[in-house]
Amino acid sequence: MTKQDWDTLQEEYDSSVFASINIKVGSFKITLQKQIGKKKVFNMVFVNGSFFGGWLNEKYSGSEKEFMYRTTRTIRTRSDKDLRKLKRTCGSDFAKIFEPVKIYLLLPFYPSFTAFKKRMIATGLLLSPISE
Repeated sequence: MTKQDWDTLQEEYDSSVFASINIKVGSFKITLQKQIGKKKVFNMVFVNGSFFGGWLNEKYSGSEKEFMYRTTRTIRTRSDKDLRKLKRTCGSDFAKIFEPVKIYLLLPFYPSFTAFKKRMIATGLLLSPISE
């Protein structure tokens, strides 16, 4: 896809609150659709017209995971001050249990159109817009 194709898709996507765009990525039809939550708008991804609910609670298998948004989060169970106190009182081996953990997430929605565009280009598959 050319820059002009991406610009046209972004204009079409930004034109409405309930916008939806379709592109063909390899052998998959990918739909990016705006969905309204309680406090924000989500950019949901549908692969071949389906939302894979299994993405949220199963091991990720298959090619569909290529179209998910990758992000990381840090989970803290104790503050730094509490960790230092635990190390002094209980030892550093015990305190390691409560150290922050970095987790990697695959999400079925994107924060922006630009993030979606970058991920689709990164797949390395042939991209083409689908006009309806």
